[in-house]
Amino acid sequence: DRSLYMGLGAYALVNSVDEDEYGSLDALKFWYGGFVADYTFLSGEVIHGSAGFLIGGGQVEVDGILDGDSNDDSVFVFEPGVNVLANLTKGIEFGLGASYRIVTGSDIARFEDSDLSGPAATIFFRWNEE
Repeated sequence: DRSLYMGLGAYALVNSVDEDEYGSLDALKFWYGGFVADYTFLSGEVIHGSAGFLIGGGQVEVDGILDGDSNDDSVFVFEPGVNVLANLTKGIEFGLGASYRIVTGSDIARFEDSDLSGPAATIFFRWNEE
């Protein structure tokens, strides 16, 4: 009934970072991925919704925060979210999503888990086997 989806997801940081808040920051790279589960409500309707989560891990790398040093660390990520979807064809959906990323395990100097945690948005296409 196209209601429960499970799979793998991968995400990366695409927005810029405010250098003034952290000093002389040269670069911030952040990616994460893991297991994704999503339950879709009213999948037969043209416009419908879903709720799900990602649980996994990732890597954060900061360059230039402490005298030009490069620091990197592995982190744990949990990201619950909701989506609004539209059936484009019988087997393809277009979706817009909002979620909140919770990050733990960052031991980089002058960076806290809360600096990497926060709201996120997604735009996606989903293919369904019919």
